[in-house]
Amino acid sequence: MKRKTILWIVICCLIIIGIGVAIFLLVRPSQTPAPYETGDISYNVYFLNKTKDALTEEIRIYNYQEENIEYKLIGDLIAGPTDTENNMRAIGSDVKVLNIQTKDEITTVNFSSEFGEVSENDTLLASYTVVKTLSQLEGVSKVMIEIDGKPLTDSSGEAREPFTAEDIVIASATKKTTELTVTLYFYDENVQYLMKEERSITASNNDPIEKYVVEELIKGPTQSGLIATLDPESKLISVQTKDKTCFVNFTADFIDKNTGGSAKEEGAIYSIVNSLTELDGIENVQFLIEGKKVDSFGSFAFNEPFERDNKRIQQ
Repeated sequence: MKRKTILWIVICCLIIIGIGVAIFLLVRPSQTPAPYETGDISYNVYFLNKTKDALTEEIRIYNYQEENIEYKLIGDLIAGPTDTENNMRAIGSDVKVLNIQTKDEITTVNFSSEFGEVSENDTLLASYTVVKTLSQLEGVSKVMIEIDGKPLTDSSGEAREPFTAEDIVIASATKKTTELTVTLYFYDENVQYLMKEERSITASNNDPIEKYVVEELIKGPTQSGLIATLDPESKLISVQTKDKTCFVNFTADFIDKNTGGSAKEEGAIYSIVNSLTELDGIENVQFLIEGKKVDSFGSFAFNEPFERDNKRIQQ
């Protein structure tokens, strides 16, 4: 009897232990890591091409649980590209990040004074790389750039509004070197109609064809009997085509240099519009001043796209 009793006790204990183990395995929290919990995540860090007219990107890998990832991204911007043969830094290596704060989906990056100790155009391009890089982060819809705690200003001294990624209209596509002919429009000698001039150009890597068209217009005509429509000191920041609209982005002084009478303003606008709409895939042109739409250009409304106007062309 004693042996049977002991045997039953052992059997019962084993059954109880087995049930306990089964329950533990069923109800214990999963030990499988959550996605990326112990893994890596990649972000693009944006730089400039060698001619500083297109953004380039390099991938950087970070730990998914990395704290203050925005500081890491800006730190890599300042550290510069690894592919120095094709890419170049937009932010000087002596620039320091004083602080970064996010509130109401606006991330404010406060740089040291060195950030603004370059040309206005270079400062704007550096800002573009910051905005494109940080806009990848969840919760960041706008980026405000500050220098020593003060907002970045434009050429007129006005504080710039926070940037969105959509404000960045500098090209990022790579194009092969090719010889091609573009059609440009300049004023006739009576400053009444636009006349056609065809010009051969060489389009090199990272340069959108639209950029060449605008730059050739700024250079002025080579054909006798034609008159320039743009001030030769006009400065193009960037140009990019999206959804059949070409966004042409000039520095702030473009307005002062190219306004002053309806004929002057009309020539500046429609020489660009009619020349660009000669290109395949472009139906209208949106002018921007330092990345933003402005309401007026002399006597012309300027905040909506312009369509091609063949009536202004001498047939």
